[in-house]
Amino acid sequence: MKFIKLLLIVGFLLGPIISNAQYYEPEKKEEAKSVKEIPLKDRVHFGGSLSLQFGSYTSVYVSPIVYYDVAKNFMLGAGVNYIFQKYDWYGEEYRSSIYGPKFAAIFNPIKQLILSSEFEYNYYDRTYDNYGAPHEAYWHPTWYVGVGYGVPMGKKGGMYISFSYDLLYDSQFSYYANAWRPTIGVYF
Repeated sequence: MKFIKLLLIVGFLLGPIISNAQYYEPEKKEEAKSVKEIPLKDRVHFGGSLSLQFGSYTSVYVSPIVYYDVAKNFMLGAGVNYIFQKYDWYGEEYRSSIYGPKFAAIFNPIKQLILSSEFEYNYYDRTYDNYGAPHEAYWHPTWYVGVGYGVPMGKKGGMYISFSYDLLYDSQFSYYANAWRPTIGVYF
């Protein structure tokens, strides 16, 4: 099992580099255009996250986002989050729905380096079937700042791996177990 995980990680890191090496760039280079001269369809990027798990522990995570190139190395994005979880723990049931908007900014000071900031304001709706535990419903903000490594693929897409830290982390209210969040993603 450890070998398969290692193989997947190595494949993820080397695959984009190998596929990017196949990119052909004509010898005659055009002058760089300003972002405003690039057609809108080439300035808009789609991305996000999807995770599905079913069984005694059920989890559905959907988080689409749309990015817009503000400058050649700077993108702003807006999206939504939805997370559903349900599991049984020795006969007691836990159920939650988490949803809300998110806003992001990505800056590439050099081609492969990614600096990011992402703000989410999620509504948490939790139910514990546990000895009369109360139903919880509240809004909670998260603000991730991160750094990552990205590999361009094609004309406007790419893959990346990053590590982010939640500046507003609160162990009592946050969805995640700690303030650090590793992310692997794709955009096109």
